[in-house]
Amino acid sequence: MCIYPKVVGFGRTENGTLSNGLKHTTVKIQSDATCLLSDTVYQKLLNEFNFCAGKGPNSNANPCNGDSGGGLVIEYDFGGSKHWVIQGITSVAKSRPSTNQCDATQYVVYTAVTPYYQWIMGHL
Repeated sequence: MCIYPKVVGFGRTENGTLSNGLKHTTVKIQSDATCLLSDTVYQKLLNEFNFCAGKGPNSNANPCNGDSGGGLVIEYDFGGSKHWVIQGITSVAKSRPSTNQCDATQYVVYTAVTPYYQWIMGHL
């Protein structure tokens, strides 16, 4: 069974404008190897505290400018009751060459929530 998480945010849309409402898209969590093979920039970004996800190169439907801090969530069934659980926080997107604009055709790096679970629970 494949689980495809959703990413939510208020960032730039497919036409480059900022969204007036919360948007979401379904992505796929990628292996580190997949992201590393797609671009060497990921060598500096991936470690045990984050992961890579996205629809893949040339999809143009990944998180972008304005989406940082948004959640990557997965729907789980807990005893017949479905719940959305946050797995990651949108962190870094590759930039287009010579700009400060993200490249929505590339994978995005997310901060993994699990390594921080105890800290989060201790501060609620």
